Amino acid sequence: IFEPQKPGTTSEATRRNPLRLIVALSSSASAWGDLFWDDGESLNTFEQGSYSYLVFNVTQNLFTSTVLHASTEATKVTIDTLSIFGVQKPPSKVLLNGQEKPFSYLDNQVLTVSDIGMSLSQGFSLQWL
Repeated sequence: IFEPQKPGTTSEATRRNPLRLIVALSSSASAWGDLFWDDGESLNTFEQGSYSYLVFNVTQNLFTSTVLHASTEATKVTIDTLSIFGVQKPPSKVLLNGQEKPFSYLDNQVLTVSDIGMSLSQGFSLQWL
């Protein structure tokens, strides 16, 4: 699982841009990844607890983002788009935290959901049926 960001004019501006999560499913249609996020400048962020740590998991057509630790910095960064590579069949619907969400599906087996709008301090789930 990879988290690219659009570049800004400064590293501080870049870190405020929304994230796009890219998930590459294995042959068993699963994936796992994690994200450690701090302000990018301070020292001893782990010791001071001024960081966020998230774990991402995909099993059985269900993506979950679990927040194991969150700082105030995490509330400033949102996840905008989730692209999942290797979805073998076109879904009939996608649910974000149980609510139906628009999506796109390409013939190269890529499922994309935009406008997720969840901050790094919020856990969420996305299911495709």
